[in-house]
Amino acid sequence: MQPDSPQNDPYQRGSKLLAVAFLGTLVGAALFGLIEGGVIGFVVGPIYATLAALFVLPSVFAVAWALWLLRFHLATSFVAGAITGVVCTMRVYEEYLFRFPYDLSVVLAAGIGGAGAVCSVGLAIPANQNSSRIVFSLADLFRRMTVLCAILAVWIFLVNVVREHDVRVQERQEELQRQMDEVYAND
Repeated sequence: MQPDSPQNDPYQRGSKLLAVAFLGTLVGAALFGLIEGGVIGFVVGPIYATLAALFVLPSVFAVAWALWLLRFHLATSFVAGAITGVVCTMRVYEEYLFRFPYDLSVVLAAGIGGAGAVCSVGLAIPANQNSSRIVFSLADLFRRMTVLCAILAVWIFLVNVVREHDVRVQERQEELQRQMDEVYAND
């Protein structure tokens, strides 16, 4: 296979890698949900993982592309699946929903999410498609670093939006609790 052949185009390979890793992550989320929450977790786990994976997987693969790391497709897939599992578990965790403590649940989600992505990518993408020629040019470097900076800016924005939302929700819950305390105190 020639480095410039259509079968070895890094953009086609990257999009296939992303799709296969996404499916593997969903399988991992279903397994993690089954372990943690039974049948309901089996159904709900992939839904939450989809919401997290829509942001995490493209970001991880874009960063891998920007740093010339797409040739390590198994490691990149593991990192993408693991981060998806961690983000999803950290946002959803409630003690009454999960069987295991928080720390163990996060580690388990990372391991199963990463393993699901690696298994699917390892089965779907042969190792011989992993060889691509790397062209080091200044224009390419600037393009890749621009993408990297844009991803970083988007993630900083998303984290701040989520943090502000959480603060507003907590303030509203405290206000409702104060109102409830006043009502019961007056009775």
